[in-house]
Amino acid sequence: MPRQAWASFALAALALLVAGVAALGVAPPLLRTIAVGAGFVAVVLHLRLMLAALKTGMRRRLGRSFVLVRIAWAFLAASLVAALGVALEAPFDGVAMLFGVILNSHIMKKLRATGLPNRRSGYTSLATFVVMILSGYLLQVATSETWLQALVVAHIASGLLFSVTYAAHLIISTALARSRESAAVGEVA
Repeated sequence: MPRQAWASFALAALALLVAGVAALGVAPPLLRTIAVGAGFVAVVLHLRLMLAALKTGMRRRLGRSFVLVRIAWAFLAASLVAALGVALEAPFDGVAMLFGVILNSHIMKKLRATGLPNRRSGYTSLATFVVMILSGYLLQVATSETWLQALVVAHIASGLLFSVTYAAHLIISTALARSRESAAVGEVA
């Protein structure tokens, strides 16, 4: 098992390194494809290790919250399929539809509801996500060197800020859900 874990780590690191070289303009289509392939093998090894840990060492029933972990595993693999499409420059019009589904099923539903806790981190995540998307789009169409530099800074900063605020949003949401569950259990007992 430790060898598989190290192999998964090494392949993931290799995928990031190769993708970084491709981003610098060195044989982008080929290196991006190699990066996706290495990432895919790393994910497969990682998932095999996680499934083995679940079967041998962890509790069998991990509750409803573990469903999110399994969904994240599925999206991890799906993101590599999308990355392969980008690496091969295949058109993918479904991104807008996917964002629309998430927007409608989660974001708009939460915005319409009243009295929900954890809104501040959700709003902050949404705002930084919008800035990240807009700056990423504008990076593709801007031609001025000054604008490009400003957009790169905005894109990286908003991406980092989104990562932090979204992680905080998930942590706070999980803590609130656990406190509601423990309060409900306390009322029943």
